[in-house]
Amino acid sequence: RHELAFQGYFKVGRYFFRHSLFKGGTSEIISREVFERGMAAAVLLYDPVRDEMFSASAGQGAFLNGRRIRVTPTEHLNRAMVTTGFPYDCKEKEFLFDWWRHFSVAARALRRTGSTALHLAYVACGRFDGFWEVGLSPWDSSVGALLVREAGGNVTHYDGSQYDIYRKGIVATNGLQHELILRTLAEPNV
Repeated sequence: RHELAFQGYFKVGRYFFRHSLFKGGTSEIISREVFERGMAAAVLLYDPVRDEMFSASAGQGAFLNGRRIRVTPTEHLNRAMVTTGFPYDCKEKEFLFDWWRHFSVAARALRRTGSTALHLAYVACGRFDGFWEVGLSPWDSSVGALLVREAGGNVTHYDGSQYDIYRKGIVATNGLQHELILRTLAEPNV
């Protein structure tokens, strides 16, 4: 039922399975992407824990279990639910905790739940209004970035430049929160 996203593409990406354990639970995803000119052109992301399939094709929109999804219309940070992740090694990255402190007060809610790909999928379907993270690999963010863009959101790097899977950081939002989050992340010691 989720094959439509791949029609017309001849170059097939790899399956990617990600499993994260945490106290009292587990987070698993399976993703697949098709690349054209270094960018994800079609993606699938399956969360077997919630039995949710996210899919997107460039220019065709984003979907959750076959139903069209959109980012939220939340305009103000104090009404926004944002999320982030931390790299495995936070040494010499104290600024991450400065950002955490700032957003935990400035936003309606701040969460950290596990998978980068799921964080991005949740921005795409409106469960979160924004997401940022550093220290990522291409497979962490390529699937979710297309989902967010196709759902009407904005995806860049911390400096506002165009997203590139080979750079290590990402900011993804509903578009309405984007400039504010970028400005906050640019401030030293927030």
